[in-house]
Amino acid sequence: TINRGSQEITLALSRALGASVGDAEHIKRTIGLSSEPDNKSVKEIVSLNLDYIFSETNRVIASYERRYNRSIAKIVLTGGGTLLKGFLDLARERFQTEVVLGDPFGKTEAPAFLEPVLRTAGPEFAVAIGVALRKLQESE
Repeated sequence: TINRGSQEITLALSRALGASVGDAEHIKRTIGLSSEPDNKSVKEIVSLNLDYIFSETNRVIASYERRYNRSIAKIVLTGGGTLLKGFLDLARERFQTEVVLGDPFGKTEAPAFLEPVLRTAGPEFAVAIGVALRKLQESE
């Protein structure tokens, strides 16, 4: 289990920048891991928190691989933190394996005009969609 997520990044940005949590969330998503000089302090805060998350994830992966004598060939990321600017590229670099964003709406039907919105917002709703789909399967 990894006991940190992107909410920790938001709270760290809020404290360090003296910003509201809402403003810190906006900064996290829009600036994220941007390497522009004006954003150096934001990138440092984000990177520090992501280092922990990635290290813990690698620890969990290594434990799984040892226990089951199987290699992880693909990592599916979910959660709102995956929408952080630069996150997916960094995850691919750190994990050295195939990394994709989960698409919880991929198994649902929705009007075509909603597809771009659902694709963008999907990672944030992964748990809720998963629980709803499980309940639907149980009731069949």
